[in-house]
Amino acid sequence: MDHNWFLLEGVVGTGSSRKSAVNSMLWHMGSDIPFVPAKKTGGFCFGGKIAPIFYNTLQDSGAFPLELNVDNLEHGKKIILKTLFW
Repeated sequence: MDHNWFLLEGVVGTGSSRKSAVNSMLWHMGSDIPFVPAKKTGGFCFGGKIAPIFYNTLQDSGAFPLELNVDNLEHGKKIILKTLFW
C-alpha cells in the first residue's frame, strides 16, 4: 500500500510566490511525472483555510487541497481518507 505525504496547516498560501511554494511542497510529497524532469505531481494539502489562488495552483499541479478543521491533528497521527464513488 502506498503512503502519501500530507501538509497540515491552519492557514495555507499567505506567503510569497504560490507557484514556488507549491513546487517546494510537491518536491517533498509529490510523485515523479514520467519523462518530465524536475517536476512532481500529487499529494494532499489539508488546511483550516487555504487561500483561493493557492488552492487553484495546487489543483493545477495535481495535488488535492482540502479545507477542514485540523485542530485535533498532530504529528505522527495516521489519517485514513475514505472516498465515496457515486
